Amino acid sequence: MCTPMAAVAGLQVFSQFQQTRAAAATARYNARVAENDAQRARAAGTAKEMDIREQTSQLMSRQRAQLGAAGVEIDAGSAAGLQASTELRGEVDALRVRAGADQQVEALTSEAGLLRSRASSLNQAATVGLLGGAASIGYGQSLQSGGRAAGRPRIYADKWYRDHGRGASSEYPVG
Repeated sequence: MCTPMAAVAGLQVFSQFQQTRAAAATARYNARVAENDAQRARAAGTAKEMDIREQTSQLMSRQRAQLGAAGVEIDAGSAAGLQASTELRGEVDALRVRAGADQQVEALTSEAGLLRSRASSLNQAATVGLLGGAASIGYGQSLQSGGRAAGRPRIYADKWYRDHGRGASSEYPVG
């Protein structure tokens, strides 16, 4: 039979279990959000990197056209140096964008991993809390009803060996 105090305690234990499970679900959701953000950051970084390379290519084409219209030999001397310098600066800019995107992706991926670990820990804590709470309620119920503590085993082995294998006597009733 369940006393009102045990019922209240049971509700408190279950409520705590549900709150912890909800926190775990929130952590799992936030981990998925971080993973999605990492994918978007990678895609945005790649797109920006490609845009910079395209802009550099267009700038080099304009330079070649202007130099050619001015009658300058494009593949030699300072014209070639200008083209090489423009290409190098464009590539450096593209690599900076890639590095920034990679850092952002790494941070978001790490955050997702930490959130998944938190969700796992919260699930374990919820289960342990539920089992511990249920055990303590059962223990308290048993003591209130004058019985022995629930889940506390009787020790038969000492009597069994003391009586040379004749088993438990009335001193140690089975059940």
